[in-house]
Parts: sequence; structure tokens; C-alpha cells
Amino acid sequence: MTWESLTDRVLTTFGSGVPRVKVKKYLQEAEEDFALGTNCYVKDFSYMPFKVDSYIELPKDFIEIKGNVEFKTRTLNRVSHFEDFSRFKTDGSIKQGNPEHFYIRGERMYLYPAVASVGLIAFSYVARPVQLDSDADPGYKYLQFDDLESDQFYVGDEILGRTSAAEATVAEIVDLKQKQATLVLSGVTGVFQDNEVVVVTSDEQDMWLGSYSNDWSQLLANWQVLGLGAIADVKGLIYDYDGAGASPAIPENYHTYLVCYAKAAIAEDNGDLNGSSVYRSKYETDKEKTRVQSSHKGIDGVQTIVDVYGGSYL
Repeated sequence: MTWESLTDRVLTTFGSGVPRVKVKKYLQEAEEDFALGTNCYVKDFSYMPFKVDSYIELPKDFIEIKGNVEFKTRTLNRVSHFEDFSRFKTDGSIKQGNPEHFYIRGERMYLYPAVASVGLIAFSYVARPVQLDSDADPGYKYLQFDDLESDQFYVGDEILGRTSAAEATVAEIVDLKQKQATLVLSGVTGVFQDNEVVVVTSDEQDMWLGSYSNDWSQLLANWQVLGLGAIADVKGLIYDYDGAGASPAIPENYHTYLVCYAKAAIAEDNGDLNGSSVYRSKYETDKEKTRVQSSHKGIDGVQTIVDVYGGSYL
């Protein structure tokens, strides 16, 4: 459903006296609360580390891991306790090899041991919805990339097409699969070309480019060693993203559940605390039902519980 149709549903109770922009703001607030409370919004992520990388930056919308973390198709173990655990050698250098363990601290995922040879890290995660501005002018554009060579693109990154000199800001990343994805771009200037190299730009990159006498070939040859961010190849041509921000990002099955949150907020604004309580209770009931459903997706039939001592129970 679209934000407009959801707004209409809310206003059937309160009439046209309530500004539509106010209703939409409450619906967007509801989407974030619903997603965080149910873990129903799940995305994929992949990252291409370089040698000696010991951690990766998590996506800006990351909430928690969903399922396994894989490196070169092998599942990593989560570090659950840190007794007698060190990522470093006695000489202060970091231990290297094929990562076998991971843990999350702050906005980073740490790998143990650190990466000794390049390989893709992939996992799914519970995400906070990114709400695009449906009234943005100019609108958003789609740009596909593949052959990711280094790191990953993040929301807020400034990117540059090396051949076209086109520039843009990453507003969202969608359809991410291994080394390819689609970037949702804003503020596009110039025209990206098919198969050209696209990189993340930054003040640090400008500094290193200056140290190489503005020689891009040298900078690109040392890009991963310097840790300058994502680098990939453009796949196809840039095109318009029609309908950007027109609908909630969470699964459509749950869109109508947002209506009661907005009704509760508006009723409270109007001083109708009893009505607000009724709407909020209905919303919280739907949210809890969805939380249970989300945690049991893919589970069917009789389950077996295995304790840490190896005992099994139905």
C-alpha cells in the first residue's frame, strides 16, 4: 500500500481536518517503531575485505544479525565469551588467517583472525527502514553495479564515475546479491557510463590523490591497501526510480497495522485519551503477533531443542 492510501484510511476516522502531512509523519513513525519491535524488515549485506582487515563497518540501518555470517561460503562462529581471547600476537601485530569467528561491538563487526586472503563476507540483518522523500526534486535514480572489488557502498557515500566524472550521493542500496547491487542515488550530476569504474570519494581520497600527483592509476592500484572504500563497475545505464518513497519499506502484509498507531497519536493530540488507548492497544497486539510470526518464519512441524551439554528435547 502507498502512504497516500494509508493516510486515507486514517482520515476515515478523523476527517479532512487533520493535515495529511501530519498523518504521514505519524505513519512513518509507526513504520520505524513496528520494524524495530518485530524484526520483520530483513536485508542482505556483503562486504569485500582486503588483507589484514580485522573488522568491517556495519550498514547504517543495521539492528541485529539474522542467521549466519559467511566468509568464502564458510559459516563463522559468533564469539560468545572473551576469556583467554586476543586478536593480537605478543609482538602487537594482529593475527591473520581465514576468519573463523566474529563479534559485534558498536558499529563494527570484528573478524578473528583478521583476513589473510581476499574473500566475500555475507550475511542478512534486521534493518531500520530507510524512508525516501517521495517529493524529492529532482527525483532519485537507479544505478546498478557488479564486480565489487573493495569494501561496500553505504548510505550517505559520495560516489564518482571515473570515466564520466558523474557524481551522486547514495540514498539507499537495494537488491544486494554478493558482489552486485542497485544504488538509489540523489543529487546526480553528469551521466554514468556502462562498465566504467565507480568509486567512493572522500577527503582522505583527495589527500592520497594529491600525494600521487593526481595520478589515478597509482591511486587505484593502491586503493585497497589504503582502505579508501568501495570500488566496483557500473552495470548498464542510470535510470529513473519512479515511485521512490511512495510506500513503506516493511513487507506489505503489515502495512495496514500502521494505521492504528497513527490513529492513536492523533486521538491523543485531540485529547481523546480513551480512544487513543483503544487504538494503541490494537496496534501493540498486531505488533506482538507479527514479532512472533517473524521469529518463526521458516519453522514448521515438531522442533528439537539441543542444550549446551548435548541433550536433545522435543
